[in-house]
Amino acid sequence: MREDVRDVAFFSSERACCFQSALASGHNIMSSSLNNQTIASVLSGNHQSPPASSTTTTTTTPTRKSNKCSVEGCTDRPVKIIGDCRYCNSKYCSRHRLPEAHACVNLQSCRDESISRLNNKLMSEKTVAAKIR
Repeated sequence: MREDVRDVAFFSSERACCFQSALASGHNIMSSSLNNQTIASVLSGNHQSPPASSTTTTTTTPTRKSNKCSVEGCTDRPVKIIGDCRYCNSKYCSRHRLPEAHACVNLQSCRDESISRLNNKLMSEKTVAAKIR
């Protein structure tokens, strides 16, 4: 590895603008596309960086999701596969996973959907004998 490129890896992030733009455009830092003069100007602090508005990124700390049942007062962990309620999109433990157990706000739509699904199944399996005249 070349000595001058190895030193570049340890400079501060405020001097990294030309290398970040080179990486973003697909250039390899080890290639000759970044000449020794550019590297020397960055290391000496004489390099002009682009405006800060184009390179600013906001970093937010990811918020940790609560790892407990959505029912108030329950501290059990939600069940991974069957603990998601498809009607209210909340996570529940094994005791509260059924819509009736956690008093789902969309319980009526759940019942209506179930009734229509079962009616369709019954009507498709209905057998009618031919009437004899």
